[in-house]
Amino acid sequence: MTILRMYKAIKFIDSNDVTADFGSLILTSMAELTIGLICSCFPAVSILIKRQSSPGSSHAAIRTSSIFDRLSAILRAWE
Repeated sequence: MTILRMYKAIKFIDSNDVTADFGSLILTSMAELTIGLICSCFPAVSILIKRQSSPGSSHAAIRTSSIFDRLSAILRAWE
């Protein structure tokens, strides 16, 4: 993603249509930041899911969410 953003930034320097190229540059920058944030949170999410799914957990009532079950299944598939 960083390489794509770098390419867009270099292309932006010689741009004839600044508005269109700036929009494209902003979208790639936001995508890079979002992907980085999601990847940096995965270890913490994994720990939380393991705590919630352990037997005898005092937070078992929280585990009723279908989104939580889907995320848990995805993370279990990665292990």
